[in-house]
Amino acid sequence: MSDLSFLREPTRQDRAAIVVILVRLLVGLARSFWPVLVIALLGRGGGDDEAAAESARPDRFEGWFLWLGIVGGVYGAVMSIISYFRFYYFVEGDEFVIRKGVFKKTRKNVSFDRIQTINFKQTPIHRLLNVVGVEIDTAGSRGSEFMIDAVKMDQAEAIRDYLIRRREAARAEAAAERTEAGVPPTETPSPAPVRPDELLLKLDPGDLVRVGISQNHLRTAFIIIGFFFGIYFNVRDAIGINLEERVFDELTKSGGPQTTWLDWLPFVGLLLVAAFFLTLIRTVIRYYGLKLWQTERGFKLVSGLFSRQEVSAVLRKIQVVEWLRNPIRRALGMYTVRLKQAASVAIGKQTSINVPGCYAAQLDRVRAAYFPHERELAWTAFKPNRAIVWRRTLYLWTPPALALFALNFWGYGNGWASLLFLLLIPLGLLWNVLLYRKWHYEVSIDGLRIQRGALGEKATLLRWRKVQSVALKQSPYQRRHDLADVVLYTAAGSTKIAFIEGIHARSIANWVLYRVESDGEKWM
Repeated sequence: MSDLSFLREPTRQDRAAIVVILVRLLVGLARSFWPVLVIALLGRGGGDDEAAAESARPDRFEGWFLWLGIVGGVYGAVMSIISYFRFYYFVEGDEFVIRKGVFKKTRKNVSFDRIQTINFKQTPIHRLLNVVGVEIDTAGSRGSEFMIDAVKMDQAEAIRDYLIRRREAARAEAAAERTEAGVPPTETPSPAPVRPDELLLKLDPGDLVRVGISQNHLRTAFIIIGFFFGIYFNVRDAIGINLEERVFDELTKSGGPQTTWLDWLPFVGLLLVAAFFLTLIRTVIRYYGLKLWQTERGFKLVSGLFSRQEVSAVLRKIQVVEWLRNPIRRALGMYTVRLKQAASVAIGKQTSINVPGCYAAQLDRVRAAYFPHERELAWTAFKPNRAIVWRRTLYLWTPPALALFALNFWGYGNGWASLLFLLLIPLGLLWNVLLYRKWHYEVSIDGLRIQRGALGEKATLLRWRKVQSVALKQSPYQRRHDLADVVLYTAAGSTKIAFIEGIHARSIANWVLYRVESDGEKWM
């Protein structure tokens, strides 16, 4: 769209924004008040006769709470509609401006050179109404402060292209002013030239199934358990059934524990099957149609079945590249790749690119773009001190093992069977031995590589020029044995080089500080 006249004066969002705002309000109310609705539906029955009689009487508290929710919802709806008519965006001079607010008027200005990325988001409501949400990420912002709820796709693309052009022009003008002032220009190594928007990866249905199979199903199982327990604890008083007391009586009655646990095995199997299929469904919904492009400025990822989201990663803004795989993905030849961008803690995960089903060829392209000369450098490898094995076992595995043993032996009187919890200690030792076998660091004059993993693998690639500060940390044990941790802080979080010899730690810290202070390249 070439006509940008709508940016020259205060412009409202598309009218579909009213529907988007109201739906978001209703979803928020449903998440807040669903326990009350469940209690209202279930609270009229269940339990013994006395509890049923009690629940049959009108509950004034529930009634007032429901009326409070209704009044709050109506008030929120009215305020949301008014907020639509008070929301404007426009360009003024060298700044993009958003003006909003009902009672408290807010004006947010951002200069073009501070704009980092412009992402699109489409929920099912957006797609139904043929609009898109625009998120503008700025350096130093705390969250998506610059958010336009709904505009037409052609207008959104016009806004993005215009802001990118103005940003590049502003940065070129600033560079020219530094040159006129006698400041030497910076030179940033460029990645190998590529065609604009070159498609690197597309997940087909078979790839989605492989990604879903290799996900963490145990985590989904615990989420299911937490969800049902959350519902139960919210409504148990209303239905008048104390289920945990009945289960505890069954588990502790004489001669019953072994039979009871065997009776639970089918439920455990059903839980794992449900977790598997839920993980598979969640993977398809989240990553359906995933495409990863390499652009002139970095990378762009689009994915989602119902809610389509487009996230861009500018090469200058990518701070750390990580890739990992569990045993299943290793057998399938797949990696999960994460491009961590510079952002506040509030939105760091939202702006980072996460590719769940990447292959070796695409991973190599990503690494080459982020660190063009990685393959050409000489790398020196070393491992953490062996003491980290028993230290991690002592501090991470031994305390919970002893606490569980004490709780079951003295608290629940389970006798010598409680000794089984002490097996966590040798299990932790074995885990840390496996972890140490793959754990090593590699350093060069320009960067750091970290490799670790017990059953799976996790690798980190970091360029020294992305580091903002360095910390050298020592515990009392480390001071006695001349060991240290080097913590490297970037705009996307911290990276630790743990439990290495003190002489190596000081050398790395000094070298990184030297490179950061002497390097003329922009870190972002």
